[in-house]
Amino acid sequence: MATPEDIRRERLRSDEAEMRRLNSDVIRVTATGDPPETYRLRVRVRSIIGPGPTYRGEHEVQIDLPAGYPLLSPPRVKMLTMPPPFHPNWYSGGDWCGGEWNPEERLARHVLRMVRVLQFDPSLTNPDSAANREAADWYRRNQSHGLFPCDRTVLPDPTRGRLTLEPRLQLMPEGQS
Repeated sequence: MATPEDIRRERLRSDEAEMRRLNSDVIRVTATGDPPETYRLRVRVRSIIGPGPTYRGEHEVQIDLPAGYPLLSPPRVKMLTMPPPFHPNWYSGGDWCGGEWNPEERLARHVLRMVRVLQFDPSLTNPDSAANREAADWYRRNQSHGLFPCDRTVLPDPTRGRLTLEPRLQLMPEGQS
């Protein structure tokens, strides 16, 4: 009988295969671990980072898969490029509020949803469940001004193609280089 750890390891390997297929000019994926429990993404889509609106076209994002993933805990998604998106569903500290976690949502689909949120896809932007109230108020005031979505780049399909991850990063213990 499979243990919870066996089930998790199988899911992590399956997620890794799908994440490979996200690699493109739009999303660059680097994985850490065997199987990977941390991903770093370079995402090349235009997003709003200030109420001007001010835009940015490239973002570095880290995704950590905690011990309870996928059944009990969602992926933790953190924007590394500052300032973070000025978006109702991104906290000002850089964490993404991805809504209620569904363990059946595959990691690659979760990532694509996050990228669509970066693009201010109106079907995914939820100002009523705001992580950033100032951004939610700004979004509501500007919904009719033709700003959203702020990017229409076609995203890769993780169910097609065979692309590869960049070589795995080797993390060093603190204090070593």
